[in-house]
Parts: sequence; C-alpha cells; structure tokens
Amino acid sequence: MAEKKTKKTTAKKATVKKVASTSVDKPITQDKATELYTKRNKASGLDKEVHPLAMWGFIASLSPLVIVFIPFLNFFTVFLPPVGIILSAIGLSKIKKEPKKYKGRGFALAGIIVGGVTIVLGTVLIVVGLAFIASNPDILATLAATA
Repeated sequence: MAEKKTKKTTAKKATVKKVASTSVDKPITQDKATELYTKRNKASGLDKEVHPLAMWGFIASLSPLVIVFIPFLNFFTVFLPPVGIILSAIGLSKIKKEPKKYKGRGFALAGIIVGGVTIVLGTVLIVVGLAFIASNPDILATLAATA
C-alpha cells in the first residue's frame, strides 16, 4: 500500500510540474491576449456602446438643475426636460430593439425619471412664486421702484 501512495503523490507532483513548466515555457501571444480580452468584454457587455440618444436625453434632463442658476440661460430650463424625456424614450426603445448592439438602459431610465421630476419641481416652483406674488401685490411695486 505504501507503494501505491508513493506513485499517486509522484504522479500529482509530475502533473503540477508539467502545468507549471507549460505556463512558464509558453508566453501568451498578442493574438491570444486580444482573444481573451475580447471574450471577457463580450461576457461583461463592454463591447456594446451606449446609445447616444439615451445619453443626450439624460444630459438634457439633468442640465436644467444647473442652468437654472445662470442668468439669461435659465429661460432654457423650460424646454430641456421635455426634450430629455423624448430623447430618453427614443433611446430606450432603440436599446430594446437592438440589445446586442447598444447598452445605456440606465441612462435612458434616469433621463425619463429626472426629466419628469424636473418638470414637476419647476411647475411647483412657478405656482408657488405666482401665488406669493398674487398674495403680496406690493412686491411688484417695490421691484419696479428699485429697478
């Protein structure tokens, strides 16, 4: 029985040595590295590109939150959220039609959600502002006198 155990252990050592020497003797070629990189990217979805409409829709929906503080440009905050929602919806439908080519579903959904929140928030602020001005008519006279 002792001989059998010795043969098994030497067989295991031989395979370990063979594997170790094989990996050291044969370096990975450029083609093999490219193949491994491509295979890994396809498996994780990195070979797809983000659909441009989804990305631009997200940017158009998010930008009014920054532009509102810039004088004379804050006028555009009224138009950008609906544009962002439309672009994001179109991008989302294109991503659903071609899921092997495009990614960016998160951008599209975020563009739709942020655009909707921006529209609701803007509407609430306009209504509150108009209610404040209507309840205090002296404010308009004060603003006109200081200007």
